[in-house]
Amino acid sequence: MTPSKILRDLGEAKLATGRSALSMLVEWASLRAGAGKVGLSEYFDYQIYRRDLSRPEKSAFASYRVQHVLEQLLVDEYSRILSLDKLTYYLLMEGSGLPVPHTHALYAPRGRHFPRVVLRTPDELADWLAASDAYPLYLKPAYGGHGRGNLTLLGCAEGQIELVGGKRMPVRKLVESMADPAGFGWLIQEALRPHPDIALRCGERISGVRLHVFLTHSGPRFLIGVWKINSGLRDSDNFIQGRVGNLAAEIALETGAITRVVSGIGPGANLVEAHPVTGARLLGYTLPGWDQLHPLMHRAALVFPGFLYQAWDIALTDRGPVPLEINYFGDVDLPQFATGRGFLSPELMDCLRERGLDRLLAGRPQIDRINPNGRRGRRSAHWPF
Repeated sequence: MTPSKILRDLGEAKLATGRSALSMLVEWASLRAGAGKVGLSEYFDYQIYRRDLSRPEKSAFASYRVQHVLEQLLVDEYSRILSLDKLTYYLLMEGSGLPVPHTHALYAPRGRHFPRVVLRTPDELADWLAASDAYPLYLKPAYGGHGRGNLTLLGCAEGQIELVGGKRMPVRKLVESMADPAGFGWLIQEALRPHPDIALRCGERISGVRLHVFLTHSGPRFLIGVWKINSGLRDSDNFIQGRVGNLAAEIALETGAITRVVSGIGPGANLVEAHPVTGARLLGYTLPGWDQLHPLMHRAALVFPGFLYQAWDIALTDRGPVPLEINYFGDVDLPQFATGRGFLSPELMDCLRERGLDRLLAGRPQIDRINPNGRRGRRSAHWPF
């Protein structure tokens, strides 16, 4: 965080709250030394300086440092590939009888097994795209995250691919742009359609749900719901810390109602009530299919016992909820931006205490010792295998 940004954020926070710069810096220093280990940029990004937050509420905010600790506690390191490789994820979900987007083909220049169509060369991919009658299509790397590289293809005519926003690209140029440094290939999938009611409010791109789930001894427990609202200008609904125009909203877990909508982050963040493009009201809106989502995600969460904490991305489509991917932990930033509350909630702490993990939160991430089960670090030793 540069000195100029610190001064700018301090000035904007002072104007918004009437607090002195000294009082905010003193408060931040105490939070930095606390359980959340909040950095100075995070203090401003999450608007922790707000007057409407109590001291316990401010102490519940978590930094990326705490995220690393929680990942050591809650993620089985041997299970990570089930989240990182989307092809493995989709095949596992299909085998479990759970809905996922249909994958038409796999483009794998280095070779992979897939029970349907496998395209090995740029020419094979270009010919397939030119001849396909399955448009619209959705392309994404099998290995990756945050929507990087994801692309919606609306159609193909005369050697040109039609993209979102009226753009066109030669098929050959598109194929040449599809690098595969990880060697996991590219998935060529159906482009899901949002529920018609969501499409009226947010446009034809998917505006999905991020659902945070903890595997307790008695089963999955839903902790946080976030609606990632596509502004209608991008292929992905990712919030990306408010930089791309998309919105983030808090969902009431019991009802599916939207209770808070935010655009941007930090002192410049705004609470909004309507979609920036369609003008449709978002605050107070109840997401369609919410009653279907609960039983579906209870089943899906149990497919991944190696992730005690799960962050699911789910599309609310014209055929019901469709789980797009499981993040083996997710991030602490998106739910804190969306809800305006700290990640270290009483509900999360209850879940950690149930498994005897709350006592391991203190300290830095540790990987400097080998435990009897062959795992490194004191936090990994609690796993039974």
